[in-house]
Amino acid sequence: MNVIPNIRERRYHAGEEVRTFKKPNIFNVVMQSMQLAQCLLVKSCLEGADIVIRPRVAHIGVGDFRRRQECILQGELAAKDSVSEIKRQLGINRTI
Repeated sequence: MNVIPNIRERRYHAGEEVRTFKKPNIFNVVMQSMQLAQCLLVKSCLEGADIVIRPRVAHIGVGDFRRRQECILQGELAAKDSVSEIKRQLGINRTI
């Protein structure tokens, strides 16, 4: 499961551009560099995966613990959406 949104998903969600343009400072530059490195690492790690489940959580901040139920729900929805592809790759044709 990949819960790290790519850079575009961080900037755009629900069809609206997220206002990420801030006055440059060392903290913002370091944070953006870390996010970019994280995205590249995740992309590299998932290249060989047969299936990657990607919940829609780009609109939720990393420290937004109050929205944990929404995160769980998005994970469940993404997993349910992936069941047919998982069954197909496993060669399971019947409904369980």
